[in-house]
Amino acid sequence: MPHKNDSCPPSAAATDWDAYYKRAFPTSLWSRAVVRKKLVSLLLSCGLPLDGSARILEAGGGNSCFYEAVAKTLHPREYAVLDQHAYSLELLEKKLQKRSDLVQASLYKDDILRPSALTPFAGKFDLVFSVGLIEHFSEQDMIRAVQFHLSCAKPGGFVLLFFPTPTWMYRLVRKTAEVFHLWIFHDERPILLKTISSLISEDQGHILKQGILYSMILTQAYVLIRRRN
Repeated sequence: MPHKNDSCPPSAAATDWDAYYKRAFPTSLWSRAVVRKKLVSLLLSCGLPLDGSARILEAGGGNSCFYEAVAKTLHPREYAVLDQHAYSLELLEKKLQKRSDLVQASLYKDDILRPSALTPFAGKFDLVFSVGLIEHFSEQDMIRAVQFHLSCAKPGGFVLLFFPTPTWMYRLVRKTAEVFHLWIFHDERPILLKTISSLISEDQGHILKQGILYSMILTQAYVLIRRRN
């Protein structure tokens, strides 16, 4: 269950994703590069098929910053992106039109917490991952979001989560940004590693790797899970 150190201001306003996609937060370019490098490293370490047979789902992946790197690394048979934000999917669609050399992603506008019957993802993917998604939910919805990731992975498949974690550096940078009215992720709730590990039951899967990316200005943690057969 969530721990009391996972905090978010009560009644925090929702993040304005239109504004974010039009003008990214100042630290975003550096953060994306660090996560992209770690993401590829983790994918290569867990033995995913590189023969063009893998199926991948990026949850909350509108205007994905990781599609190109993952597609080039794994050469997947299918790359699905699920996001409920229409504008972000439009941006990704424009990006895909310029990348005919890579597998074309299938885009789904849907809610990760209440997926429709038209999103047939259960037990389908070799890899389900998200970056900067689960921290934007309430405690209970965050649990549902993690369970959604697990439910979409096939037996023996992998789930990879990246999320901010409340180190002293994260708290300092966020507080400074808030003081100067630069903080835009109002509903972001940094999450402890132990919170995520407590949500994974033994019959669901086991954690292969976890850690914290201290080189990031707004510190991110990651958890790599393998779903049980």
